[in-house]
Order: sequence, then structure tokens, then C-alpha cells
Amino acid sequence: MWLVLLLKQAGKLRGDFSARLTWQGPTGSLTATISDLSELKIIREIFYGAEYVVPQDLDPEVIVDLGSNAGFSVLFFKALFPRARVVAVEPHPGTFERLRRNTAHLEGVDLINAAVTDHDGETTLYFGSESWGASLAAAADRQGATVVPAVTLAHLAEQLDLPKIDVLKLDIEGAEHQVLTSSAPVLARTQWLVFEYHQELNRDPLWTLLDRLEDFRLVRFKRDSREHPLVTLERAPATR
Repeated sequence: MWLVLLLKQAGKLRGDFSARLTWQGPTGSLTATISDLSELKIIREIFYGAEYVVPQDLDPEVIVDLGSNAGFSVLFFKALFPRARVVAVEPHPGTFERLRRNTAHLEGVDLINAAVTDHDGETTLYFGSESWGASLAAAADRQGATVVPAVTLAHLAEQLDLPKIDVLKLDIEGAEHQVLTSSAPVLARTQWLVFEYHQELNRDPLWTLLDRLEDFRLVRFKRDSREHPLVTLERAPATR
């Protein structure tokens, strides 16, 4: 498996090569299809790096997962909170198909093939050899591009009839600032925010964004790298 994924990443293999991986999740073994080495890194970060830790006594009813990739975060949330409704949003068409396959056995999962941004309609998604790098921002290592549906968080919540969101998770490769600063009505109905901030793809520093999210308090700051801190925010008690 490693050799195939390494050769694929190096551009030595053409075609849709994938592998089936089984690992230990928080409540038992999990299995999913992966297609490149970045997806192994995602699994490590989520399940062994504890990226998306929220209180296990939270008992959320609705989790919105923006940037679901191939579904590993969905598997994590459903393992911890099997009764929760999970809305999984992934813009890249090929990655979305793996998301569909990897979560087909789960109940209470809504799959949305779109990019959440600050407007409805269409947008251009840029991508490279690793699925975790797909972004609305062009870059030298993203040689591919495709037009995908675009939707605002407010429109998404209206379409899916989400009167509240218990956990909103974002890993959307640089679009987090524009989504969070254009979604005030939805954030007013959100209890927890967990997101990775891509500093190199955002105009303002993380702390400027956090100042604008004044109804939330910082619970956790995790710096995996200087450019990609991960933050967890809880709605401040006075605003509940």
C-alpha cells in the first residue's frame, strides 16, 4: 500500500489507485478507503492527534462538518456521537465519492458536494496530488482546477432545516475567514466551533478573526504548525 501511494504521489502511476485501511477508533475499529498519503496524515491527526476533541458529554444533535475530505472526520464524530445528525460537505468530486463510500453504512449523515463560501452559485476549486490540499485559492502546487457548486452557510442551514448547530467544524483550506465573517445569523445558533486556520491563505491573522467572533470564548489552541493552528471555541455563557 505504501509503495503504491508513494508512486502515485510522485506521478509515477496513473489512474484511480486506492487502498482499504483499518485502524483503531475511539470506540472500536474503523475501515475506510484512502487514495493518497495525505489521507493517512488526516487519520493520524484526527484519531491520534485529537484535533476535533469536544466534551464527550456534549451529546450534540447536529454536527456540521465543512471540508469532510473522504469522511474520516465523519467517522470520528459518529463513533463518539452515534445519535448526532452529521452534515458532511466536500467540494472535490472525486474525494466526495470516497466520502460517500466511506460513510455509506452510517445513518444520520447528509452529504453535500459543494464548497461553502461567502456566495451562492459556482466557484473554482484548485487541487493537486494530495486530496487535503484542495482549495478555493490557486497555488503552484495545485495544477488542477474544476468548477464546483458554491453555497453560503446560511443557505445550507436553510436548505437542510438546521435551526441550531451544536458543533461546526471547518477545514476548508483558507476559506474559513470569509465563511465565518459572513455567517453571523448561523453562528448565533452555534454552540461550538472547531477549525484549522490557514494563515498563509488568509488576509488577516487568526487573532483578528477571533476578535470578531466575540460571542465565543477560546477553549483550546493547538499549533501543529505555525501556519495552521487549530482552535476550539465555545459560545460564551452570557450569549447562550
